[in-house]
Amino acid sequence: MGALSLQSSILPEGLIVDKQIWLNLASKDLEKTRIFYEGIGASIHDQSPPNLVSVVMGEMNLMINFFAIDEFSSFVCNDPCDAHKSNEIIFSIGVHDRPEVDRWAKKVVEAGGKIFSQPQEIQGWMYNCAFSDPDGHNWNVMYMDLDKVPS
Repeated sequence: MGALSLQSSILPEGLIVDKQIWLNLASKDLEKTRIFYEGIGASIHDQSPPNLVSVVMGEMNLMINFFAIDEFSSFVCNDPCDAHKSNEIIFSIGVHDRPEVDRWAKKVVEAGGKIFSQPQEIQGWMYNCAFSDPDGHNWNVMYMDLDKVPS
């Protein structure tokens, strides 16, 4: 796995991230989660234990661990939110061009995800779509044309 590096200017003095940052989320149905993320092109980490599906996304090899709800609850010491009813966070994926945003939208629907914001231009320099995975976790796929950012 590649390491995810952070600029030292955004970290408190003396705090060093020298390994990797990963995300941990709850899943109601690990098999459905695995099928969805495989369907949109994520790599599945084959050495995961049975109570966990780990996926790897992007050039920086971002690791996302989906735990069965009971397992997740045991280490966060409370109930996870129902992502279909409340927003916990929206993850953003940067892509190289507008057609790639459109390809993501198509893959998401084919894999069983829900598009809640169709591909569209925003503010004249961004093009995005937004979707939910089967557990309701929200994702935003965005192309930013930095040459068109208003000055």
